[in-house]
Amino acid sequence: MHKTNTLADENLAVNPLKHIFNEFTEWKFWWKVHKREPDECWPWLGGKSAQGYGQFCIKSKPFLTHRLAWMFTHQSAVPDGKRVILKCRNRRCCNPAHIAIGTHKDQATTGLKSGSIKNEAYIYSYVPNVEVTV
Repeated sequence: MHKTNTLADENLAVNPLKHIFNEFTEWKFWWKVHKREPDECWPWLGGKSAQGYGQFCIKSKPFLTHRLAWMFTHQSAVPDGKRVILKCRNRRCCNPAHIAIGTHKDQATTGLKSGSIKNEAYIYSYVPNVEVTV
């Protein structure tokens, strides 16, 4: 059985906008992003999670930075049942142009195409009855 990513999912499940959307927090967040050209990755310069994703704490709660980048850009919580997908597969990227919302199938397809997921069996064991087209 797969364990849910607690860094992002649990913190966002309880009123995700209450402690996030204020100008100071957003300014602190973007201050730690190295903004480059619009088509390049914008690496997170702060801390990272054990899995290598950018991590930013708000009121002592860790959040994944690519999720926050999407949320700050759209001034909205991630829709229920959706995932924040890094199209570039760079776990520290915060460029909104590289971030999309999608399903697990979309995320798996992106991983297979980029080569970051090499074993299709992993995808099928993670979510049974998913068809992935490459």
